Amino acid sequence: MRRFLLITLILVLVISLAGALASNFLLYDSHQRKQIQLDARATRMNRQEGALLDAESRLHEVERQLDTLEQDKRSLQEQLSTQEKQVATLQAEIARPPIPSPTPPTRPTIFLTAPTAGEQFQERVIVVVRWNAINQDGIGRVTLEVDGRAVAETAIDGTHSAEGEFQWIAVGVGLHQLTVIAANTLGAEGNPATISIEVAPASEPEPSIEQRNAAAMDAIERVVVELRGLEPLRPVNRTFYSQDDLDQFVLQKIRQEYPEDEAERDAIEMAAFDFVPADTDLRALFESLYTEQIAGFYDTDTELLVVVTDNEVMPPLDKTIYAHEFTHALQDQYYNLDTLDPDENSSDTSLAVTALIEGDAMRLQEQYMLRYLDTDELFEMLSELTLADNSVMESAPALIRNQLMFPYEAGLAFVQALYQVGGYQAVDDAFVHPPQSTEQILHPEKYLAGEAPQAVSVPPLTETLSSGWRWVGEDVLGEFTLRLYLEQTLSTRRATAAAAGWGGDRYVVYQHQESGAILMVMRTAWDTSDEAAEFMDAYQTFGTARFGVTAEETATTACWHEDGATCIFQAERETLIIRAPSPELIATLEALFPDFTRNSR
Repeated sequence: MRRFLLITLILVLVISLAGALASNFLLYDSHQRKQIQLDARATRMNRQEGALLDAESRLHEVERQLDTLEQDKRSLQEQLSTQEKQVATLQAEIARPPIPSPTPPTRPTIFLTAPTAGEQFQERVIVVVRWNAINQDGIGRVTLEVDGRAVAETAIDGTHSAEGEFQWIAVGVGLHQLTVIAANTLGAEGNPATISIEVAPASEPEPSIEQRNAAAMDAIERVVVELRGLEPLRPVNRTFYSQDDLDQFVLQKIRQEYPEDEAERDAIEMAAFDFVPADTDLRALFESLYTEQIAGFYDTDTELLVVVTDNEVMPPLDKTIYAHEFTHALQDQYYNLDTLDPDENSSDTSLAVTALIEGDAMRLQEQYMLRYLDTDELFEMLSELTLADNSVMESAPALIRNQLMFPYEAGLAFVQALYQVGGYQAVDDAFVHPPQSTEQILHPEKYLAGEAPQAVSVPPLTETLSSGWRWVGEDVLGEFTLRLYLEQTLSTRRATAAAAGWGGDRYVVYQHQESGAILMVMRTAWDTSDEAAEFMDAYQTFGTARFGVTAEETATTACWHEDGATCIFQAERETLIIRAPSPELIATLEALFPDFTRNSR
């Protein structure tokens, strides 16, 4: 099935998060060891500083005692001088006749009635300062001071009591002292009335959930741009889907872009390699897989970025998904992702290109998690992901499960290898010259060396086959899927070694319309004749385990006459596998491949 979305899978997030947590713990452990060393050094320095401080403290105490004695001396001298002046003053008063003194004016009394002490106001708000004043000689004026500076004054007509108010615009965040002073008609001022109030920053309206999420996405975009080094060429269309929204979208998308007849042919092709039964409903399987696994996606058709969530405000998990998918949006703006895979006749090439795209986004995702999320946020993500249902993914056929995971896991390793060679410039160069096979993804050195897959062809079979056979499809299996094929009966180690010399392949599948029998022919080119021989030997072990019978062997052939008939042939650096309902049909088809003989190996 062709790729139609660039998606973030729940299971991928779990694996990526496990790696990020492991990295965080390693960093934490290293930090702890360094911190212990720093703490020990600080303890030694503190002890030395403590001894020095004790000595300085004793010296300061002696100096303080000397200062105290000096102050006592000056104080005694001042007291003696004051007493001498008082004696002189008394003697002068005794000698002078008494003069009657005038009655002094009374000083006004004033009270603040508003605001209250400690009251809080926002900046730029008008503060009303209310007062009451009384004086038997009459009130002449009242003044308002803020922090010791006169800001307003009002004249009074001499009444014995008065009341009024001042208005002050609150300016400057912090504590402010308000003081009102009354003076009588003779100018004598009374004791001031003072209180302190607090001015707080003007509050902004609480942002809406949409505004908060938009701000979070804007911040993530800035981080991704900084990490990836690609400035957006245009704004990205972004939105959130609920799980119900995703279910409807996936159902519609699959039905539009994955017709039933294509899904049926794909199932028959997979059955030709024993990956799934021929009657598997792939459309239903992919609908279940995608609705379970998709946590976010970027659709190249509509240039729409979607995070799938039922949260109102983005938690760390949604932010990580957004970082991953925004990377895809940048890739698409710079490299037009729909044009990266010009070969529509090779699923292997498509898988390799997807691995580059997803590997780049995975590297960015891990950078984002390690640099911008702390351990608590990573554990919050883990807690949310542990509630996710992966049952469909876990029970899916191994081929589908592994091909879904390959772009993320192998793609990340591939991009990491490119980055180590030439940084993001090497990754960008790979988008200009995309990988052509999963062999290049699995062996980055082959991509860097320019080792392209070999073109392999299978001659038309229609005229050779009797009536009743219909063409189902043809494609390239590739090194990765060939490995999965062998792993059905071989160990991963031997399957990996046997597939590692892959140079190119082509297969074709037919089905008999009445009986439903499947015919498969696959021709494979290898890097060397030794690699072809190694695959031949591994396939003989594979076939014996698969069919439960020992192969009938010649120098260049091994055949199993069970479950129809299957034969493998070798000619120098090529192998040929034919699977048919009967040995006779295999013999008929073998004639189309004269390079494969039974005489020499």
